[in-house]
Amino acid sequence: EKYASRWVGITMAVVFFGSNFTIVKKYDSGDGIFFQLWMCMGIWTVGLVVNLIQGSPKFWPFAMLGGVLWAIGNVLCVYIIQQIGLGLGLVIWGSTLMLTGWFTGFFGLFGLEKDDISVVWLSVIGLVFALASLLTSFFVEITHVPEASSRQPNSEEGFAPLPSDDVDYNNDEDLKTAEAKVSAQEGEEVKSTGSPKSKVRGIICALCAGFFFGINFDPPTYIQQHNCEDDNRCDEQYRGASSEPLDYVFAHFCGIIIMSMFIFFSYAIYKRNTPWVSPQICLPAYLSGGSSVNNT
Repeated sequence: EKYASRWVGITMAVVFFGSNFTIVKKYDSGDGIFFQLWMCMGIWTVGLVVNLIQGSPKFWPFAMLGGVLWAIGNVLCVYIIQQIGLGLGLVIWGSTLMLTGWFTGFFGLFGLEKDDISVVWLSVIGLVFALASLLTSFFVEITHVPEASSRQPNSEEGFAPLPSDDVDYNNDEDLKTAEAKVSAQEGEEVKSTGSPKSKVRGIICALCAGFFFGINFDPPTYIQQHNCEDDNRCDEQYRGASSEPLDYVFAHFCGIIIMSMFIFFSYAIYKRNTPWVSPQICLPAYLSGGSSVNNT
């Protein structure tokens, strides 16, 4: 029964973590900053519910650092998907996450206790497969489908609208001038369809996101392992802290929402109060955030 519940948890994690970003493909998420904000609102709401269910345990600010790290990785995900696609992006940041977690636990990095691994050679084989998956993903060819122009056609045939100036189309000079204006308009539309795709930038961002995802639970884990209870290490400032992981969910998610708000406000300032926003993405992003943490 003990192992059955763990396998159920793993299955839920695979389903939710592997599908929560599919919403980005269906709706226009722009540059991802507005999507990130609403997604983190959904995450924080779940954290509030968990906090009430747990009886409002003591709030440890250090646990917020994990949420900050997660939010930094998460804000990169929409950009990654736009550059290299959801499938490849998920493979890279997922493999990097796994490798980061393995090295942290195996060597006891960042002040954490080393994992007690009963079959070391089997764990190392899993590491090799994860590393091979990451390395081979770098050679995957990416094909970008050209985005449809946002320009609305002027008729059922889809003809480009002609300039509204008074032009004598029987005059060759006037006709050339009109064609030049139409070409200039179409050129501007092509430029506005989005930034050029870059596989290298996408892979680098996916590696960074995976690293942040891989260490985001380290701060609350550090508190649990240094609460001076049982055989745990002792750090006086965390004496008596809870050993229950769910007691740190709310603090962790507060770090997520605070960092996401900081990112959005910084972005709004950078864009001179003209950030990309869309009312259509609000509810899907909120639900995406809520569903992605139901297995945490």
